[in-house]
Amino acid sequence: MSKKIKAILLCHFSNEEVRAQLPVSFSGFEAVVRRLLRRNSKATKYNDFAPWITNLICEFEKIEDLELHVVAPAPNLSGKTVEFDIKGVHYHFFKGNLSFPFEQLAAKFLAQNAGLIAILDWFRSL
Repeated sequence: MSKKIKAILLCHFSNEEVRAQLPVSFSGFEAVVRRLLRRNSKATKYNDFAPWITNLICEFEKIEDLELHVVAPAPNLSGKTVEFDIKGVHYHFFKGNLSFPFEQLAAKFLAQNAGLIAILDWFRSL
């Protein structure tokens, strides 16, 4: 018996088969906002994205002497991590979103204004 090659695929993707295994929930604050906006506060509707990752995983499933581990973030995951196997592929998901909309806005601002922030930090160091 040959030893299996272990491989890790670090990515961010979503498909229906994986989403069925993920326990997701909204924070209390987000549930209230969703109710105010007349959106379902309990149901989560995520779309498939990065379908090439799903296609790549399907191709890796065909290789018998490969042990594939897929590591990816999952938005609104109930716990910190979730692990499961589908068709011989080991999936490891971690909570990959910012908790509050304010943090999301701050992160977006910082990402868009990284140059400005670097200049301000430089002036402060003088």
